Amino acid sequence: MKKYSIFDRIIDICGVVILIIMWYHTFSNYNYLPSSIPTHYNWFGEVDGFGQKQIISIMPIFASVLFVGFSLINHFLSGNKPSILKFNSIQIFWCNRLISLLKLIFVLIIGLIHYKTIQIAFGKCDSLGSWFVSVSFSIIMLVLIYFLNKIIKTNSNKL
Repeated sequence: MKKYSIFDRIIDICGVVILIIMWYHTFSNYNYLPSSIPTHYNWFGEVDGFGQKQIISIMPIFASVLFVGFSLINHFLSGNKPSILKFNSIQIFWCNRLISLLKLIFVLIIGLIHYKTIQIAFGKCDSLGSWFVSVSFSIIMLVLIYFLNKIIKTNSNKL
């Protein structure tokens, strides 16, 4: 079994801290939320759907499941020999880095949406911000392009 690198540990610690904050934020604000809260946003970050306040717990649940799922995928990749997966060890390294970063990015994005949803429900702001969706999408795409390029180049160097 491969040991976790400092990078992986930092990513995991940051992700767990975000999850703890999300859960705390949910429990500490739940009783004060209005009965109807934002549940959906359009491309510009504007609220275009409302639902019951119980839905606020879906975001930390989803983020927690996503975090654990991505961690299990990383664990599986780290614990298998490259020949089983038809990848070389460098490709597996880059796949692990990609999954680790995506794990943190997704949890961070969900955490920000969760925070802003509660702020909007309390009337402290009126949208996620016109920049939020496009910046989030761009960050995810840049990370994917960068790491998939690394993985493909590693494969082409092997041939």
